[in-house]
Amino acid sequence: MAVVDPGVGTERGAIAVRTRSSFFVGPDNGLFSLVLRDETGWEARSLENPQFRRSPLSSTFHGRDLFAPAAAHLALGVRFDTLGPACVPVIPQWDQPIIGKGEVQGEVIHIDRFGNAITNVRSEVLEKQGPWEKWTMEAGKSLINSIHKTYGRVGTGEALALSGSSGFVEIAVNQGNAASELDLEMGTRVTFRLAGF
Repeated sequence: MAVVDPGVGTERGAIAVRTRSSFFVGPDNGLFSLVLRDETGWEARSLENPQFRRSPLSSTFHGRDLFAPAAAHLALGVRFDTLGPACVPVIPQWDQPIIGKGEVQGEVIHIDRFGNAITNVRSEVLEKQGPWEKWTMEAGKSLINSIHKTYGRVGTGEALALSGSSGFVEIAVNQGNAASELDLEMGTRVTFRLAGF
């Protein structure tokens, strides 16, 4: 169960998703889009069955009243199709990176609360063409020569790119805020280049 839900109480849907190995329960606002993009054979249900929610249903606390009860019922073995009718979840369409030989072009798709800029480029895309240390990256007006596995590979205040916990390359400043220090925002174009091409 996950709740990142600025639209709580609005017309946004509430869903449960079943994949081959897991269930996901939460708001239908794109929260599960990365899961759905990488999975095949998933099914989604709209959480409309009042039997699997608290009553009365708060308009501001769906995590407690709607999502947690549905997740608990699934954990107890309730049939997935009894939660509600089949539905098609919201899946935001981000631009896909352009992958060439020795060059990958992408963009910033998220800025986290620490100011790290997450790109739409998966780290494995770079690793398939060459080792981390042979890549450089342009992000907006900044050139980043440091692509590493961890923050600790550069000094305090230095910019780097690294593979984040979600598998996407992110731009960071060791103990700093990359978004403000490098003037990055959602949609900022990024280009990775492999030495020797």
